[in-house]
Amino acid sequence: MKKTLLLLLVSIFSLSTLTACGWITTEAELKESFIEANSELACEIAKDPSLAIDSPDNKDMVKDIFEKHDLPIDDDEEMLELFDKYTHDEEVINAVQTHLEEDCDVQV
Repeated sequence: MKKTLLLLLVSIFSLSTLTACGWITTEAELKESFIEANSELACEIAKDPSLAIDSPDNKDMVKDIFEKHDLPIDDDEEMLELFDKYTHDEEVINAVQTHLEEDCDVQV
């Protein structure tokens, strides 16, 4: 329940920041970038649960994270498709959870 709630929070948080572009070329790279970006964002939220979803400063942080991982945040429609495709993907959920537990020292 916690991992689903956290991933949902990350997805909602991320949807409000879609404004830059990326350079990913294959489906596997896209999925890996999605996992890496959401893992990094989930770690930031886990470290500071008081992050306000709609704060302009936090939107910039989310944008920077997704841009760093070369996601197509310049294209809202494509990003929405990615969130629809991967938000409930067990491999993605497990990878984010593993990252939180191993790299962020958060138990989910």
